[in-house]
Amino acid sequence: MSATYFGFGSLVSRASIAVPVVTIEPARIFGHRRAWCQPFSRNGLEFAALGLETGSATDCVDGVCLTVEDE
Repeated sequence: MSATYFGFGSLVSRASIAVPVVTIEPARIFGHRRAWCQPFSRNGLEFAALGLETGSATDCVDGVCLTVEDE
C-alpha cells in the first residue's frame, strides 16, 4: 500500500525517509504560509518546529509531494 505526503524545505530528504520512495514531484499549496510553531521541551531538550498556517488566497508554499511504499 502507498501513501502520499506533502513536505517542504529541508524537511524532505531521501536520506530521512525510511521507506521506499515511489515518486517525488514538485508541488505548491495555496492559501497557506510557513510559520514557526510554539517551542516545546521533551526529555530535557528544546525544540522549535516550522509548520504551516492558514494564509490568504495568494499565499503559497513550495514543496514536494512524495509517494512512499509502506513496508
